[in-house]
Amino acid sequence: MPVDNTSPSPLQAMQDLLSEAGEAILDRTRTLSSSTVPDTIRAIAGKVGNSLPTQVGLGALTVGGSAAVDAVWTGVATAGRLGRDGVRLGWSWFGSQAEEIARYGDSLVSGVRGRSSTETEALLQDALRKHDALIRELQDRNAASSERLAYLHELLVRLEGAMSGLVADEQPSHPDHLVVLAAQRQRLDVELRMTEQAAGHADANIAKATALLAGLAARRDAGPTSTRSVCFGPPVLRPWDEILSEAKNDCDGEAVSFGRVLSEQEQRAVSSRLSGWDDEFAALHRLTSYDYAVAGVAGILGALADILLVKVPGHSQYLGSATSEGGWLSNVLNDGFDRLLPADTVQRLEQAYKVPYDASTNFMLDEAVVGLNPWTHRLHSLGHDPILGWFFGVRDILGGQLSTIGADGSYVVQRTIFGGGDPEWGIGVFARLAGAFCSVGGHMVSDMSTATGLPPPLFGALQTLQAEVVDGQSIASIARDMYLGGYDFRHFLAGGVCVAAIEAIVRTAWLAGEISDGKPIRQALPVGAKPRLRTTLFLAHGVASAVNAGKVAVTGNPLALNYAQWLAFFRYLLPQLHWVLLERERERGIFVRAQLEDRWTEIDHEVAETWRRIFGPTLRAEL
Repeated sequence: MPVDNTSPSPLQAMQDLLSEAGEAILDRTRTLSSSTVPDTIRAIAGKVGNSLPTQVGLGALTVGGSAAVDAVWTGVATAGRLGRDGVRLGWSWFGSQAEEIARYGDSLVSGVRGRSSTETEALLQDALRKHDALIRELQDRNAASSERLAYLHELLVRLEGAMSGLVADEQPSHPDHLVVLAAQRQRLDVELRMTEQAAGHADANIAKATALLAGLAARRDAGPTSTRSVCFGPPVLRPWDEILSEAKNDCDGEAVSFGRVLSEQEQRAVSSRLSGWDDEFAALHRLTSYDYAVAGVAGILGALADILLVKVPGHSQYLGSATSEGGWLSNVLNDGFDRLLPADTVQRLEQAYKVPYDASTNFMLDEAVVGLNPWTHRLHSLGHDPILGWFFGVRDILGGQLSTIGADGSYVVQRTIFGGGDPEWGIGVFARLAGAFCSVGGHMVSDMSTATGLPPPLFGALQTLQAEVVDGQSIASIARDMYLGGYDFRHFLAGGVCVAAIEAIVRTAWLAGEISDGKPIRQALPVGAKPRLRTTLFLAHGVASAVNAGKVAVTGNPLALNYAQWLAFFRYLLPQLHWVLLERERERGIFVRAQLEDRWTEIDHEVAETWRRIFGPTLRAEL
């Protein structure tokens, strides 16, 4: 056949190779010598032609005696090596590009539109996993040696080399890296089909050779057989622009999506995996029947303790209601404080810890405070609040002033006769600050067991809530009446015992349940930010608060309110709302990201193992 010295264009060379590949698949007897475009193929395969071992026809075996047997045996022995080496040649380009693909993985995830970042990354993982699986499949399925097999392998190996000469215009309508993956998937599908055909013919040739050896019944001599093997140099990493340009050309300007990379079945598998991760995350934080039972039992027990043991503080016809002797638990705490702080101890504490914010009337005050009198001055003076007092009380001592919220909701700060002027911020500032804290604490202790006692936490701040809510009364007036009716800090602590009981029941049950599930003690401890534990506590306090609301509604008595219980309920309500509305989705993203990172690690190991199996443990790519 005359040789056409005119160099074909890259596009024409690609078309010739694709046409030849199609003919090679259809015609199982086709070899390099019978090809219609032998010059094209020889020009491509010339570089490796000398490295192939000499092929021996099977028909010559019948007359070649011992030499024929040697040749057949050599063909059988080298069949696996040829198939393996052919695959190594054909897929060295992927090994050299694996690092490049991994480097651009993150930009691929951020560039693909129409999908969430986690689903895009999962799809990319399956695409890379399929590439690596196909490489291993090609390596394992080739175990034959023949002219036909060498021809097919050299054809598919150099198909990719011919594509590298094509240059396509830039296509900004879809992500560059997705274009590359789609083009490589297309090549993989074509080459896999051709390799399966080659493997089938290699198996047939091996079977013929084995049958012929058995028919000859001849013993082979022990002399060495000379064959030459294919040797590989280090793979060369091609520039990304070159890879991208040929991929764009392969896609012919068509829009590229993951449908070109993964089949519908594979995409459904990825979606199923993501759904499985979501279900696994939900299961970590989903309450079990045991958790619901613990929350219900703890809440009911806490509510019963409030109804039977705390009741209402002792009072004499509060707002026209019948006289109450107080609950057993409340009375126990009152008696305990009376024994702990007898009258003489209280007097010594009052003398030792005088404070400027202890004015009980408006006498000698520059500005009158509405509602200030000997029975309510601790309610209106913010320095007496068990929580706010550590700020306002210390500030009032250092400034010699009185900070109050009147019964009308007005906030008044004024100097008192006990004040010494502005604090001196000098060398003794820390000593003065420490002394102020000591004075606040000592004065609170001195007021603990008085007739009206300290107000419950934040009761003074409630005086700002002047809007009418129930029967023409505001929250401020209800809180003031409750304090005058005996609802002080001691009764608040009695209600707090019920809250503590709920906490103890739930946390102990949690610890027992986690240990029974095989968790180590360190992980089972009921402390820290554990959403399932927090939700269980929220439900338990919700049950107790609901029962307490019924108690107040039935009795119509505000003194029946368990203030400590409601503070605990709102303490868990706010974090629970934050978890449901914001944090849960963020934690789910962290969980899915961790799963994706695990899959990336697996892919890295698999690609590295494939590289070692093809190129050896020490071979490195060259840039």
